[in-house]
Amino acid sequence: ASVLIAQETSGLALNYFLLMRHRAPDSPRVAISFVVFFALFCIWRLGLGTFGTIHYLFYFSTELPQSFPTWQAYVLALALVAASVLQWYWGIVILRKAARKLSKEKKPGAEASTTGKVATAPAGATPVLL
Repeated sequence: ASVLIAQETSGLALNYFLLMRHRAPDSPRVAISFVVFFALFCIWRLGLGTFGTIHYLFYFSTELPQSFPTWQAYVLALALVAASVLQWYWGIVILRKAARKLSKEKKPGAEASTTGKVATAPAGATPVLL
């Protein structure tokens, strides 16, 4: 249970990021909160959560009390595996979004455009930013 509660610590930085990302999108605090969230997500949800799931899978048959119903132990194992797979899915999604955002910021001239799109122009003409 403590592993599951520990995973919730990443939510603090996520809540701040979600609250402020549209209110002050250029604030360094918003970027910092996302970095802190991602770091905590990796540590607690991916690291500790995966460790807790694997530990449970290896030891639930010997460490649970005899009064604990076997079918519930297997349902809990299935739920932990599903939750771990979901966390890894979200971890990959978050990493891809962060990489995409970083690659957009590194492109020269991206700050001059409001949409980031370039209109197509005939050969020899200067492209127009939309």
